Amino acid sequence: MDNLIRIYGNVMSSEKCQYFVDKFEAHPEMHKVQVTRNNEEEKTTLTRLNLLKKVDTPFKEDSKFLGNLFRENVERYIGDCQIKSFQIPDKFSFEAFVIKRYLPDTDEEFPPHVDVSGAEHGKRFLVMLMYLTDNDAGQTELEVLAHDNLGFEFGSSSCQRGNILMFPPYWPWVHAGKVPTKKPKYILGTYCQYNSDTPE
Repeated sequence: MDNLIRIYGNVMSSEKCQYFVDKFEAHPEMHKVQVTRNNEEEKTTLTRLNLLKKVDTPFKEDSKFLGNLFRENVERYIGDCQIKSFQIPDKFSFEAFVIKRYLPDTDEEFPPHVDVSGAEHGKRFLVMLMYLTDNDAGQTELEVLAHDNLGFEFGSSSCQRGNILMFPPYWPWVHAGKVPTKKPKYILGTYCQYNSDTPE
């Protein structure tokens, strides 16, 4: 049975990936430290930057570029997974694009989770994660069964610059972001989401 996980390689050029990494670092005023709670203990998970958080965001034109790029890969995903027209709406939107940074040799990692666990994020229907850096570790681990011919080994997606990982955000697709060991890991992500006028 197909697990609806796909990796597409070289979706973004190495130069463009580095551009987003550099721009992330150039705007620390937009950084937000994300923490998670585990057994009543809080710890830093990662540092994130929402590209459209500020009205005068320096990422406005970048968001247009990313919207086109990610939409192309949604169409590719729909074709590859043989998704029927009634399964995904013709009109959908993207949640705000977010760049996430994990620092090496720290405890910064995203513990196992799913991306829709309640009504708050119920509009999401597809996860899209673009790797902006190559990393020897820090992969995204998925606990669902993974097929070898989809580029997975033991349910992990290696961090290769310019690759995009796509899968549904629901309860079977438990995943975790592992800590890198030698250099920072950068991911640019978003979610496809239902529009508010989508029929129920």
